[in-house]
Amino acid sequence: MKKKILTFSLSFLMTVFGCYKPKVITEEKKENEEKTENIDGKNFDDKVIEYDPLIKSDEYHQGFEKRKYSSLFPYEPHISVKVPSIHINTSDGSNSFATTNYTTADKKNGLIPEHSVSFSLSNCEEKYKFSNTNAIIKQKGNTTLTMVPKKSFNIKFDEKVNLLGLNNGNKFKRWVLNAIGYDVTSLRDKIALYLGKQMFNNIGLYTSDSAFAELYLNNEYWGLYLVQERQQVNKNRVNIDDVEKREPVGSYTGNDIGYFFEYDFHVPTQATIGDYTFTTDFHDDGQVVYYNKQKGAHARNPRTSNKGPCNYYWIKSTIYNQSQCDFLANYVDKVYDICYEAIYNKKYYRFDDNYQNIIEVNDPNVTSYDIINSVINIDSFVNMYLFQEIVMDNDIGKTSKFMQVDFSKKGNKKISWTALWDHDFCFGNDAFASGFLYYLYVGNYVEINSTQSWLVNLINERWFLNLVKKRWKELINYGVLYNTLHYIDEFSITNKKSFEKNYDKWGYFPKSNTRIALSQRNSATDYNSGKNYFFKYLATRLNVINTFFGDGTKLFNF
Repeated sequence: MKKKILTFSLSFLMTVFGCYKPKVITEEKKENEEKTENIDGKNFDDKVIEYDPLIKSDEYHQGFEKRKYSSLFPYEPHISVKVPSIHINTSDGSNSFATTNYTTADKKNGLIPEHSVSFSLSNCEEKYKFSNTNAIIKQKGNTTLTMVPKKSFNIKFDEKVNLLGLNNGNKFKRWVLNAIGYDVTSLRDKIALYLGKQMFNNIGLYTSDSAFAELYLNNEYWGLYLVQERQQVNKNRVNIDDVEKREPVGSYTGNDIGYFFEYDFHVPTQATIGDYTFTTDFHDDGQVVYYNKQKGAHARNPRTSNKGPCNYYWIKSTIYNQSQCDFLANYVDKVYDICYEAIYNKKYYRFDDNYQNIIEVNDPNVTSYDIINSVINIDSFVNMYLFQEIVMDNDIGKTSKFMQVDFSKKGNKKISWTALWDHDFCFGNDAFASGFLYYLYVGNYVEINSTQSWLVNLINERWFLNLVKKRWKELINYGVLYNTLHYIDEFSITNKKSFEKNYDKWGYFPKSNTRIALSQRNSATDYNSGKNYFFKYLATRLNVINTFFGDGTKLFNF
């Protein structure tokens, strides 16, 4: 091993048909039920509302207008019967920019062209409409560049705009039109982002807002798209210190800045000159232990493949020199070491004042919670663990997962999960995911699925497991899980014509890809069966998770 080691308060309760029925609890009963659990020397309130599980499945399909939200989870997704229209027009009237198949090699070599367009937004509230605004459009994605005919796009406006009231009406230049082309229901990304915003907004971290819109290219209907935000450092998006606002502008070389980064196994094949990337060694490929105490292999080499957890990281925020990249790489590597040693070996380390080296802590009063809490945002890891267990993202150990850490004066110097992204291969929409339906997903390592080591390690700590259980109870008792499942129906009912219109144009996934074709045995070959499968899959998964983290009762009948 290398030596570098490192009050309960509801303004109003969710009252919904079909999921659970909150009971009126008197103040006296509340006091009797409230309990505090001592977790490795730390006290955590554990206050629970009583609830009844779902009684009648047909109640899913009625009364959604009576949903209510708690003050703890107040986010409401953008939904309307009238789906907005986006019109994008090119000067030459050609749609070739949207039909050309590019490769990841083209992406690496900068061969995917940008095109000047005019952008208009209509068929929506008057305050959101605008016409003929100048923008740049460019294809985005990885496998979607070649494997689906319906492409996704990055949009950059000449001036800051707001789209459809997203992000509380804040204006930005950069946005995304997500084709959601791998999902017959067009709903998985939307549902995942709803759940993510409830969970992560609640702890002060960013997740993209989103809204459906129909896209027209040069007046030709191009399908239903999900309008999303670009993943970027901004006070209203990833809110960390922005080096571009430091003096001297454009050349600040200090390490006391915010870093926004992604782990991504595409780095070796897509990173270009000028990109800042780094790797970690996962504590010299230290062995991991799963939730069921089974010992597992760690990383498999080379980590450029789908096998084994990815150890490539890609800095997505602006930095100006290699030393800043090296500083972050060293910090991330040693944070993993600190956590690993505290969890598996009960040896405790901390950083020196410069965040360069780690020093052993010999204090009998220090706990693993103290040590780990000093280097990671534990709430974000609890939320990420539970979120991934719910959505069952096949990319969990490979790509499209973002972190942040802020070393500025206002920053907490802790690594946090943030900016949830890319959830089309989730909720059973993959040949591999269904095999893990009845297991804790991030803790099962097999050749075809990669372990998320950051999360798997932590679940071995009793205090972390208890925090996961506590968060799970909150998601039940405040109605978040019910709403997440319920929105599959609500969007399907409200926007049914738009979903079916999109399906009529694009159909299902390309069947030439074996992996995607295999998922059809579980998913669907038409929109309605796909939606029903998604609904039943998620309801089943939530029931299963309740056997691990809840009281074992069946939350949903269907």
